[in-house]
Amino acid sequence: NPSLTLTINPNSSHSNSSSNPSHSNNSHPNSSYPNLSHSNPSSSNGDSYTSPSLCFKITKAIIKESLDTLFNIECEGFIENLNNNLLTQETTETINFHPQVLIDQFAILSIHSSSLNQTLEWDLEDNPSNSNPNAPSLDSSNSLSSFSSNPNASSLNANSLSSNPNASFSNSLNSSNTSNSSSNPHSFSNSNTYNSNPNSPFNPSSLLKEYTGILSSVQYLGLNHPSTNNLLNTQTQTPNLNHKHFFSFTLTSPLIRLKLNQANRIYTHKSILEILQEVLGFYQGFLHKTLDFSHLLNAYPPQEWIAQYQESDLDFLTRITHNAGIYFYEDSQTIYFYDTHQTTNTKRVKYNPNLNNILKEPCIHSFLKEQHLFANAFTHSSLLANHPLTPKSHSSLKVEYTKEDKRANLYTQHSYEGAHSFTQENTLKTPPNLKEKRTLLLRETLLAKSNLFPLALNEKLEIQTKENLLSDSLLKDFSILAIEQVFLDSSALLNTLNTQDNLPTQDSHTAQAYYNTLTLLPDPFVYTPPYHSKPKAPMNTQGIVIGENKEITNQRNTIYTDKYGRIQVKIHCFANQELLDQKEESSYSSSFLRVATPIASHHSGFFHIPRVGDEVIISFLDDDIDKPYVSGSLYNQSN
Repeated sequence: NPSLTLTINPNSSHSNSSSNPSHSNNSHPNSSYPNLSHSNPSSSNGDSYTSPSLCFKITKAIIKESLDTLFNIECEGFIENLNNNLLTQETTETINFHPQVLIDQFAILSIHSSSLNQTLEWDLEDNPSNSNPNAPSLDSSNSLSSFSSNPNASSLNANSLSSNPNASFSNSLNSSNTSNSSSNPHSFSNSNTYNSNPNSPFNPSSLLKEYTGILSSVQYLGLNHPSTNNLLNTQTQTPNLNHKHFFSFTLTSPLIRLKLNQANRIYTHKSILEILQEVLGFYQGFLHKTLDFSHLLNAYPPQEWIAQYQESDLDFLTRITHNAGIYFYEDSQTIYFYDTHQTTNTKRVKYNPNLNNILKEPCIHSFLKEQHLFANAFTHSSLLANHPLTPKSHSSLKVEYTKEDKRANLYTQHSYEGAHSFTQENTLKTPPNLKEKRTLLLRETLLAKSNLFPLALNEKLEIQTKENLLSDSLLKDFSILAIEQVFLDSSALLNTLNTQDNLPTQDSHTAQAYYNTLTLLPDPFVYTPPYHSKPKAPMNTQGIVIGENKEITNQRNTIYTDKYGRIQVKIHCFANQELLDQKEESSYSSSFLRVATPIASHHSGFFHIPRVGDEVIISFLDDDIDKPYVSGSLYNQSN
C-alpha cells in the first residue's frame, strides 16, 4: 500500500533567470531532488528569493493520465502545525497557508511504499534473466481475444516519411534522457541526493513515483477540533501540536499555464515544429521540465499561413500537433513529443479474475469493453487553385466493425477544403488517414481494472493468461493509453498527536486502498491523437495593405504584389497581438492574399489592386481561419 505526500516549493531557491528548457544543453534543473530550482512565475524581475517548503500528508488522491490530455490530480490531505489559524495574507515569518499564496505554486506529489522492506520487481521482456517460462499461471475463465477483433493491420504502422530533418531540436535535449533511446525513458531512477536516513519519507528505497506540476486549485477545508486527551497539557500556555489543517488540491501539468493565455496570432512560412518551439519559448522558465523532441521523425514543411484565433496557447498547440499526428505527454522531469510509434520495454503482468485475491497479488482482475456505431470510411477533397476545374480527393480504407465483418454498411465521413494558395497545395492524405487510425483505436481499445503499480503512459504490457502462454495467436501485448488511479490512505490519521480523529486499530487494515483503470490498445495498432476542428473564423475583419517594410506612410498609394497579383495585409485582430507580444513592428509578416473582384473571366473582367495604406476588408474562404482573402476596400478620413 503506497503512501502519498504533496510537497509545495520543495526546499527551493527560486530564480527567474533560468534558460528556456528547449534551448538548454545542461542537465535539467529539477534532476537533483530535493535541491530543486525553478522560476518564480509571479516575479517579473530576476531577483532570487527563498520560499519555505510545505509538506502535506495526502489521504485521498485521484490521478488521471492520458495521451489525449494533460494529467490531472485531485487530492486531499492535511498538515500539522503549532498555530490554529493559518489563513492570513499578512507577510510574517510564519508559514503562510492562504490559498492565494499556494495557488500556481510548483509542487511534487511523491508516492512512497508504506513498508521500507516492500519491493516491486517487474519482469522485463528484454531481460532473459527475469523471465520464468515455467512459472505457474493463474487460470482465466475468458480469453482476451473476446475483447478485441485484432484484424491484420500491418499497414497501419506509423510511417516514417523521412529521416529526422529536425536535428537542431535534438541538440537541446537533456543528454540523460537521450543516452539510451531503446530503454523506457519514463522509468523512475533514484537520485543520489536523497536523504540517506531510512526513516525519511524521501528515502529512495521507498520512493515509487513522482508527479511534478503546479497547483491549479487550492481549497482550505478547515481544521480538526483539539483533543482533550492530547499528549501535552491543555491547561498550560504551551502550544499544542494537535492542529491538523485540511486542504484539497488540484495538481496539474505545468502546460496548463498555456491554457490561461488566449491570443490571436499568425505564423507565416513556418513549420509546425517551429511554431511549437516559438510558442513554448513564450513560457521560458515556467514549465520546470525539459522538452524532448527527439521522437519526432517525420518531415513537416513550412506552411504559408497558420492562424491562432480566439484560442488559448494550449488549445492552439494541441490542435496543430494532433491534426498532424503529433502527441505529447510528460513524466516528472520531461515533456515528450512523439509522431512515430516506438517500442519500449515490456512489463509482464498476470491476469487473475479471482475476486478473492487475499494475498493482494499485483494483477489485472477484470476487463471491460464497449462499442459504439461510428463512421468507418473517410474522404477528403479539394482542388488546385491554379486549375480550379480539376477536383482532387483522397479516401481512407474501410474500417470493419469486427475482424470477420460480413456487413456491407459503409458510413462515409466526407470533408472538403477549399483551394487557397497558388504556391501551396492542400494536404489530402493526412486528415483521412489520421481519422482512420483514430477510428481503429476507438474500436480496439479496452479497459482493464487492476492493482498494478507503478505504471506509466506509453508503456508496453504483456498480459499472461493460461491461454496465451500456450498459443501466440491470442492477444497479450498492449500499450497503455490512459491510467486513472485511486489512492485511499485514511490510516495516515493513525499515530498522530491528536487522538480524537484516530481510526480504531482493528480497522486500520481497511484504511488503505489502491486500484486503477487502464485504457489498453492491443498490438499492432498504434496510438493516434484525436482530430480537432479549427476555431470559427470571423465573417469579416479589417486590415491595412502593407508594402516592403513598416514605413507605410512613405509607400502610400504604391503597388506591392507578387507575380500572382496578391497583396500583403496587416490584419488588425492579429496586428494588435504583435503589440501585446512586444514584437517590433517590422517583424510583422503576412502571406500574400488573393483579391476578390466582381468579374474574373478569360481575358476580360475587372482587375484592381489595393494600394499600400488602403483599408481593406478580409474574409475567409469556407469560414476557414487559415484561408483569408481580400473581399473589398473601404474609404476613410485619410483617403
